[in-house]
Amino acid sequence: MRSVNSPTNQDFHGLVEHFLALPSRDRIAIFGELLCAADICTYVESMLCAPQNTLVVHDPAPDLAGVMHLVFRANYSVLSLSVASWARRQGIGSLLLRRAVQLAQLREANILYVRNLGNPGFRRLVQRMGIPVAWGSDARSAQLELPSDKQDRPRNPRYDDGTSQDEHLLPQLDEVCD
Repeated sequence: MRSVNSPTNQDFHGLVEHFLALPSRDRIAIFGELLCAADICTYVESMLCAPQNTLVVHDPAPDLAGVMHLVFRANYSVLSLSVASWARRQGIGSLLLRRAVQLAQLREANILYVRNLGNPGFRRLVQRMGIPVAWGSDARSAQLELPSDKQDRPRNPRYDDGTSQDEHLLPQLDEVCD
């Protein structure tokens, strides 16, 4: 039976094992680089310090099928989402992304930031969620991806400085990539 919960300290080892079991390309997509085991332990510890911003999916319990973690900044949130290779294409990523969008909207985060939007299935999923997504390997290369329903609309009016409303939504992401 599938369960979605905030993680507890009992999930620590399962979370570390989950991230270590991911292929290198997936770890780079999530973290922006290939983290060693000690860095993954530190990351998991930080997730457990704010369990209200993290969800884990056990399917079937106690197997960890997926993890979603949000870090909130001024008006955006940094999204990390991971689904175990054996659990992909079962709706777990969609479930976690929907919950991430709901949580971000509750906290008035206007944009989700993800490090990598190169996976075509994940990109289509993100476009259907109805929230702007900034993505890129670092702040200097971040791009803004608008939800599909907004892509056909005329561009927003320009501000005095020549930028649009959408460009004003894109935050300074320097601190995300430290």
